[in-house]
Amino acid sequence: MSAIDPKPPYRVAVMVQIYSDTLAPEEISARLGLSPTRTAKKGPKTGKFTGRISTVPQHFWHLSSEDRLDSTDLAVHIEWILGQLDSVSAELSRVAETGVTRMDLHGVVWTNGTSAYVTLTPTLLQRLAKRGLSLQLEFADYGDDD
Repeated sequence: MSAIDPKPPYRVAVMVQIYSDTLAPEEISARLGLSPTRTAKKGPKTGKFTGRISTVPQHFWHLSSEDRLDSTDLAVHIEWILGQLDSVSAELSRVAETGVTRMDLHGVVWTNGTSAYVTLTPTLLQRLAKRGLSLQLEFADYGDDD
């Protein structure tokens, strides 16, 4: 019986997510001076393909490292997001104090039919703690083509 050799992830992305009852996405963008990857406004929304109406419970602002970095190292993606936030730290603190109900990092690690590993150093974890950001990690499998 052979041991499974974990490999680096197949694909990685990290995003900062900001949810607010009162700050609309364009206001968050204006205050931070950053362009989001994705946003949603609170209220009714009509589906593009179905025409079905659903309600978005909160404003949503999202900045992702996906498609911006050519790395499968989760730490590199976290560092990139933290670098974006470090440049606007005072503004980010003010945004967090005015109507933000949740602000965190969400990381996705995709594998390709095998186990994968990620390493987060104490220094990186301290940077997250200093910002007061929790990190949610999601692991997803593309499956093995064989």
